[in-house]
Amino acid sequence: MVAKGEGTHLENQEEEKQPKRSQADILVELATTSDIQLFHELDGTGYASIYINSHREIWRVSGQDFKKYLCHKYWNMLQKAPSNEAIRSAISVIEGICEYDGVQLELHNRVCIDNKSIYYDLTNDGWQSVQVNSEGWDIVEPNILFKRMKHQAPQAIPVKSGNIYKLLDFINLKENMFLFLVYVVSCFIPDIPHPIPILYGQKGGAKSTTSAILKKIIDPSIMELITFPRNQDELVLQLDHHYYVPFDNLSKLQDWASDSLCRACTGEAVSKRTLYSNEDDCIFRFKRCILLNGINVSAIREDLLDRSILLELERVSGSNRKTMSEIWEAFEKEKPLILGAIFDILSKAIKLKPSIKLSNKPRMADFAEWGCSIGESIEVGGGERFLHEYRLSVDKQSQEAINSNPVGLCVINFMENKTKWEGKASDLLGKLETVAAKERIDRGTNYFPRSANVLARQLNSIKSNLMESGIEYKSVNKNMSLIRK
Repeated sequence: MVAKGEGTHLENQEEEKQPKRSQADILVELATTSDIQLFHELDGTGYASIYINSHREIWRVSGQDFKKYLCHKYWNMLQKAPSNEAIRSAISVIEGICEYDGVQLELHNRVCIDNKSIYYDLTNDGWQSVQVNSEGWDIVEPNILFKRMKHQAPQAIPVKSGNIYKLLDFINLKENMFLFLVYVVSCFIPDIPHPIPILYGQKGGAKSTTSAILKKIIDPSIMELITFPRNQDELVLQLDHHYYVPFDNLSKLQDWASDSLCRACTGEAVSKRTLYSNEDDCIFRFKRCILLNGINVSAIREDLLDRSILLELERVSGSNRKTMSEIWEAFEKEKPLILGAIFDILSKAIKLKPSIKLSNKPRMADFAEWGCSIGESIEVGGGERFLHEYRLSVDKQSQEAINSNPVGLCVINFMENKTKWEGKASDLLGKLETVAAKERIDRGTNYFPRSANVLARQLNSIKSNLMESGIEYKSVNKNMSLIRK
């Protein structure tokens, strides 16, 4: 028989035997409650889906928002503040739970496709998105689809039955207006390579303003324009953090930059060192919508030009020039209707896309097929109108590739009065050097070959552009031929 009061004493002894929970343990427990879903992406990065303020939000568990949320829950529970060491220890454990116990999910930046619907993140406080499919579009409650970046700004709520042509009221294009509109709608289609618009023209053409308008339409951000970075690591981070990336006021691109933009356009993987103090790599794989602007065409590499569309802007006349406040006030008023028109067109294009078959596909074939579907969804006959303007743009790209390449210019001049030339590569190099001297074409650049082997490589790089200009280039062993078609 237990004496009176002895049971309570034994219970107290048992409680004293229980190990005291550390601050870190309590924080981990708070992160594993039923209202929080822990999961990870393919690279192992841990995330938490949290039910807060009557909706779900997605936070990276190593980010400041999640840390502050845990500290807030800890304070509400114990009216104490956890130590920094406890927070660090808890986050490490939570990241492990995300990776080894949580499911693997894919998160997206701004736009994604899921179960035959396209979703567009409005980045508003309610974490709402626009769902678009062949039946129409609507604003829906959040799913676990998107991750947010600090720079992102809320998008306007779209309004149905708008007019896509209203966008042209704010753009001072010289030509290819329909191609431009098709391109803008295509930016709301994820997972396809998008061509890179290169906006160019004389001063006063509103190139920066046009770039900022497109940023507000496609991927609103507190960073409306982006300065091109100094190295590839910085470029990778910019491309990872933005869905639509308008690089402002470029004069020339280095070779590494052209290569990186080509990969980002088509979706090839890019590796970046996690920290300089270790050997871990972060692998980035994304398809991004990119824009370049400058007074002259800034892309001089043929591979980048092949992935571009050239859009020339006219100088705004004094009688038509407006203040920035007038422009933005008018644009913000029209933006909900413009967005609504984009989603109306996109829904029709999704329905029409399976019937689009191109017998002669141009470069960027996915964009071309979607472009036909979008063009036809804008207006009857718009598919052919789009293809016509796109082919003209491709021709212009080829001409620009030739004009920006001293070898190409020399070949065009050399073959001006000839139908065919055959000979050794070294002989052709001598002929082109003579042409360069006569026509005052700069041979001091890195783009003019110093040897026959380099000449062969450069001619191969512009082979398709020469063909567009009516010259066929062939090479067998050390012999070359040029044939005017």
